[in-house]
Amino acid sequence: MKDFENTVKKHYPNSNETISNGSLEHAKILAKYLFRYAKEKGQDIRIITGVLDKDFYELFSVTIKEILINNKVSIISEKQYQKSNFADEINSSKNGNIRVIAKSDKIKSLPHFILVGECAYRLETNDNLKLATASFNRPGVGNFLLDIFNRVK
Repeated sequence: MKDFENTVKKHYPNSNETISNGSLEHAKILAKYLFRYAKEKGQDIRIITGVLDKDFYELFSVTIKEILINNKVSIISEKQYQKSNFADEINSSKNGNIRVIAKSDKIKSLPHFILVGECAYRLETNDNLKLATASFNRPGVGNFLLDIFNRVK
């Protein structure tokens, strides 16, 4: 895992190169750096997820609380989320919002991603295998993801 984290460190925070990743542990490392990016750069966070998994996101509860002081965190979850400190921090902040997609929305599937600002992201290409691509400086992809998020919210 150290090799992967070293790769992420090499690209953080300004590289526009794509980082391929393929495990839950890789996802945690990238989320850590994306949330750090949001905190350091003062950027909003947008997430679309299948489910706001407590075991995954709970690791970032303290960081998300700090981010919410000055920035927005907006999440769209395809399924009801699990109660967690992470979700509680978002729900208790005027800068936080979690929306669970209702059946009446008639949305069949969405890409899962974490987007920070308009250029730093992790985009899952295969949710079951946790395969994804990520970058800290790809405004073209970031704007595409932002457009998807804004259409659904």
